[in-house]
Amino acid sequence: AYITTDQADNKITGFNPGAMKFPAPFDFSTVNPKGSIAIVAPGNLEDMTKCSAAYKSRGIDYIFDPGQSLPMWEKAELVKCIDGSNILISNDYELELIVSKTGLDKKELLKRTGAIITTLGEVGSRISAGKFEIEIPAAKPNEVKDPTGAGDAYRAGLIKGLVQNL
Repeated sequence: AYITTDQADNKITGFNPGAMKFPAPFDFSTVNPKGSIAIVAPGNLEDMTKCSAAYKSRGIDYIFDPGQSLPMWEKAELVKCIDGSNILISNDYELELIVSKTGLDKKELLKRTGAIITTLGEVGSRISAGKFEIEIPAAKPNEVKDPTGAGDAYRAGLIKGLVQNL
């Protein structure tokens, strides 16, 4: 991946999928649904749809995070992956793309997923679930050198909190 970041921390990414062009073999029958949480993150679209379907059919809680893969999605497949997820997570720009591609507004998306988490860069994040929204302020850094990977770190903290029932 080649990521170009401007002075306002906006990014443009050029990406070669390499090995992700090929589906990954995985045996979902070995996963204990009660002790598991999964995240479907940007990768091979076939894997992303297959994993979402497998998690749903086995009763495994999962977070759907289409991220940088959004330009490649067709409406029907994107809606299928969102439908039944516990959490849909994206940044504000990606959420606009999801709304545009699916034709579903946030209220309609919330009928298909348990919650929508929207990261908002230096402003923080927003959690929407049911009829409420919670604004989460950003942690104040001592110094910002490069925000690349901040979204991944956010997701890691989210998953750690979920695993610890926080």
